[in-house]
Amino acid sequence: MKRRLLFLVFATSLMAFGQIRDFFPWWETPIARDLNLSDDQTQKIQAIVREYRDRLIDLRANVEKSDNQLTDLVNEDHPDSQKVNAAIERILTARTELTRAVAQMGFRLRMVLTPQQWKELQKRRPLPQRFGPDGAGPRPPLRKGDPRRPLPEDEE
Repeated sequence: MKRRLLFLVFATSLMAFGQIRDFFPWWETPIARDLNLSDDQTQKIQAIVREYRDRLIDLRANVEKSDNQLTDLVNEDHPDSQKVNAAIERILTARTELTRAVAQMGFRLRMVLTPQQWKELQKRRPLPQRFGPDGAGPRPPLRKGDPRRPLPEDEE
């Protein structure tokens, strides 16, 4: 039961972060130099990143804190379903707020770029890594504690 619930939490986490999968910090990579940004664009991008930086740090911390609280509740010998459900709601709210902030920042950054720069950025965007039987690559190695890794009989 614990294993299934932890797997559900893990899978939900991946899905929530998948919503912002198209986001990557392109302004910190050589790609930004290749876009031939003007000085004004560079200053605007830096100002937007500074404006959101502390908020994103806090929102990521809220997600992590909510995730840790849920994990602690699930790992109790006799989990209280009301507390677990409340913790699930808190983590979903925290992830929603983070996703919203990242999307808003991404849109503001996009508006600094010309249509040509945006198209160039889209061409250079790293492709998402897909693993597994339907994916383009091999499965990553399974580590101890990975919910996809079968536990030996004595650990279940």
